[in-house]
Amino acid sequence: ARAPAVNRPGSAGVSLSSSRAREAVAWSAAAVALLVIGVTSFRPSTPSPGVTRFTIAAPENETFGSLIVSAAVSKDGRHLAFVTGVPGSLWIRSLDQTQATRIAGSEGAITPFWSPDSHKIGFFADGRLVWTDLAGTAPQLIARVPPNSEGGSWSPNDTILFGTNNAGIFSVPASGGNPVAVTPLT
Repeated sequence: ARAPAVNRPGSAGVSLSSSRAREAVAWSAAAVALLVIGVTSFRPSTPSPGVTRFTIAAPENETFGSLIVSAAVSKDGRHLAFVTGVPGSLWIRSLDQTQATRIAGSEGAITPFWSPDSHKIGFFADGRLVWTDLAGTAPQLIARVPPNSEGGSWSPNDTILFGTNNAGIFSVPASGGNPVAVTPLT
């Protein structure tokens, strides 16, 4: 025989209130989840920069002079400077175009590099460090440099650092002057 069910005072209230508490917790969790989804869905996101692929083809009747292509992309990512031929000539190409423009007077060019504002291009030619710009200005002398100089970097304070194969790293103002040894080879 079964024992008769005993109703204890307050027992129905306990199960009712714990049921209400579980329901309140579930609704609270759902509200928090909706809030998180809403905040992340409507928050402005930064688009990823994406990947840009392109081919550097030598202009018509030109060749790249060595196995190493001497090229540099502007700091703003909108232009390419590169060298063709032996001795080299400097070319500039906007990356939204397919044609490049040869810079007159740039014969002997090697290792181009860009100014921080992406408007000027420095390069080496026949013992000289020179610059030109996007408008194709005739190359302007910055400094006479030691033999085997190459690999320049134009800093935001308008100083250019460049290396040599046998004399170390040099510094020169972008406005011109005499190169000064920064880290001589010993």
